[in-house]
Amino acid sequence: MFSVLRVTSLVVASLVLGACSVFLLCAGAALVALAADASVSIPWVYTVWPTEVNSLPALSFVPHVRGAAGLSVLVAAAYVLYRVRTARPR
Repeated sequence: MFSVLRVTSLVVASLVLGACSVFLLCAGAALVALAADASVSIPWVYTVWPTEVNSLPALSFVPHVRGAAGLSVLVAAAYVLYRVRTARPR
């Protein structure tokens, strides 16, 4: 029972870690777009372009689900593999 709870907590933690990595990538894109004052496109993660809302500049995000999900899964899998290998009794 303890091992099931441990694996479940590791999976949840890795999913949260993957979601945080995608959020940080999107936040970084927003900062780059604001600093460059131009459209920025990194197609394997997201696309950002400036638009206007009520005559005020705004940023619109169009996520590329495959890229973001793939990155999240890779980060999560690496984290779970690391935790399983370090938790294994010797």
